[in-house]
This record gives sequence, C-alpha cells and structure tokens, in this order.
Amino acid sequence: MRRPVKKQLPITLPLLRDAVTMFLQSYDNKTYSEKKPCPKCGSENVIKSGGTQPKIFCRIITKTGFKDITVRIKRLQCKNCKTSFYAQAPFYKNCIYSTLIVDLCLALAANMPRNRAEATLTELGIQVDRDTIKNYCKLFRKRAEKYAGLSFLGADLAINVLKILTGAENVEQLRDKLPEKGKEIIPATADETYPAKKGAKKKQKEENQKRKKEGKKPLLHPEGFTLAAAYLPTLKIFASLCVQDMDFNHLLALMLMQPLKGTDYVVVDGEPSYNGTCNNLKRCTIHRRRRIARKDPQLQELRKNDPNTYLKGYRSLHDYLKEDFYKELEKEIGKPPPEGLPTSTNSMEGGNWREKHALDTSYWTVEGLRDRALLLCLRDSLKTFSGGKPVENPVVQMGHFSYGLIMAAV
Repeated sequence: MRRPVKKQLPITLPLLRDAVTMFLQSYDNKTYSEKKPCPKCGSENVIKSGGTQPKIFCRIITKTGFKDITVRIKRLQCKNCKTSFYAQAPFYKNCIYSTLIVDLCLALAANMPRNRAEATLTELGIQVDRDTIKNYCKLFRKRAEKYAGLSFLGADLAINVLKILTGAENVEQLRDKLPEKGKEIIPATADETYPAKKGAKKKQKEENQKRKKEGKKPLLHPEGFTLAAAYLPTLKIFASLCVQDMDFNHLLALMLMQPLKGTDYVVVDGEPSYNGTCNNLKRCTIHRRRRIARKDPQLQELRKNDPNTYLKGYRSLHDYLKEDFYKELEKEIGKPPPEGLPTSTNSMEGGNWREKHALDTSYWTVEGLRDRALLLCLRDSLKTFSGGKPVENPVVQMGHFSYGLIMAAV
C-alpha cells in the first residue's frame, strides 16, 4: 500500500481548519461501550467482556506532521452463544476511518473529482488520500447496488435511485409516502447520454484526419460510455440510473423503467429501445417536431428561401403538437391536466448535462464513472437551493436518505 505523501498545511482557512482539528481531537482516547445485539444469534443478552480495541478515528495534519486520533472500542460477549464482538461504534465495515470522515469524503466526491476532494480535506487539516476516497466511492456504489440494485439474471444493470432517496420501490409506493403530492399528476422522463472515454476525443480527431485524406465520412462522436437515467420533473428527483460500457438497448430500458411504475405518463425521445417498456409512453414533442420538419418538403424549402417564415411555421408546429399532447392526456386521465406539465425530455436533457458538467473529467473505466454518477444523481435530487433561491424538496423533508443507510447495507 502506498504511504501518504508528506503534506504542508495551507495558509488559507486557518480559523476553519483550527476549529475542525480541535473538534476531531476531542474524540482522542474516547471509549465506546454501547451494547448492541449479538451479530450471530441476535440476542440482546450481552455483557462487557475483556478489554478494549484501539482504532483510528481519523488522521489530522499538524505543523509537525500527521497525528492519529485514536478511540477505543469495548469488547462484548453474548451470554446466549458466547460469541465475542465489539460494542457499537461510529465505523462502517471495511472502512479504516470513522463514519464522520467517510461521509465527508462521499459528500466532497459528489461535488468534485477525487484529487480536488483530497486537496479540500488537506485545507481542513484532515489526511485522506485520493485512492482512499476512490475506494469509499466504490464501496458506496457496491452497497447501493446491494440495497437498491436492478438486476437481470444476477447481473446488476441499473440502480433504483428512488428507493435510496425515499425507501419506495416505485412511484406507486411513493404516492403513499407523499399524501399531498401523491394525488397530483406525477410524470416522468427518460433519456440517455454518452460521456466520452478518457482519450477518446483525441483518437476521434486523429481518425478523422486520416478519413479526410482518404475521402471517407468523419466519425460523428467519440467512443463513450452509456449513461441513462429516469427523472421525475415535478418532484425534481432522479428515479433510476444505468451506466454501462455497451450500447443502450431494450433490456437496459426495461431496468430503467421499473421504478416508474405508478407514473401517469413517461416522456421519451424516438429511441426504439423504449418501445414496449411500459403502457404510458409518450413521444417528446420537440423530437417529433424535428422529425416532421426534417421530412416536410415545404418546411425545408422555406428554411432555404425564407428563414423567418420557416421559424414561424416551426414554432406553430410545436404549439400544435403540444396542444395535441394535452388533449390525449386529458382523455387518459379524464380531466383537464394542469398547465406546466412536461411534454418533452428537456428536464431529463438538463439532468444529463448537469451530470456531464459536474463530472468535470473523463474516465478510463465504467466502474469509476458509475461511482461518481450515482453520487451526482443523489446530490442533484437532494438540493434545496436552485436558481438563486431556496426550493421545497419533499424528498429532503422525508429524511429517509443518509450515507450511513447505504454504507450499513453489508
């Protein structure tokens, strides 16, 4: 294992850093002796037995170097089956540092790349290297798959983000948890994007230079991963996430749609993989408009000769499609739908762009992208401040999600 690189304390944030390190030092030599049920038989008839086990709570950076903050955990014994184990303590399984530090690492990794998270922790006077942060992100994603994975024949293909956020398997169960919002129309959107692999854009540029000399058509897109997601625009939360190193297909679309059971309708683009995944699919009005305009000879003629008239006709076409969308929806629900319901995949397109922008870097492997994409989906779904003002978030009000909920799912 690589030893930590020697670090110097930055001159910025001295007051905050001193407050953080002082708080962490208050845990030094603390003893945890709270009893918990026997992990083997479940009996609560346990007694304190033997001594204590020292464990590193965290590692702080001082002017003289690293300093380990150590706590002690009391040994317990079950009177029923005689099994020895340790008392309740703030540590996740297979994590060297405490839950406080692990949660902070995950929160920072959801907002920035791992190397920048390491630098931020250094400014706070906490020593955690980027490889450790990477391992925590990987561990969180694997335990999230165990807690809310969507699998087929034993292979995890997607993650039920809705279950992680609310505890509900699908929107149908979510309506019971949100009595006021549950009576309203809850639509959904689904879309996919393809973040480029590390080095793929350079390869595409070199390949297109060769193709240009040979008189061949250029490659339109670099090689990338498939990142697909489902979104609930009225609640402003992600419902499911799928990150794979393969082309998007019908099976992945089926996994993506599972948490959407109970929605009033699902808006998708013209991707054929969505066909047959659910009974309430609706085509995006913007994508329909583009296809109609591309095939209409009169609109194409106007586009060449009279752009202003073409734009007017283009907008009128979208207004007609939107009106037709609402009429069809009214027939299905039996009453006039409220204004402002999504008729396009714009909300999901925005979610995809926020994901790609927040990634801030490309990845070699699909595992690294999965780890980060899941944290980004959760962060985006839990925001209470958007557009320069505070916003109401019913999922945050439920108070179901915490990093510990997933990290404890061993």
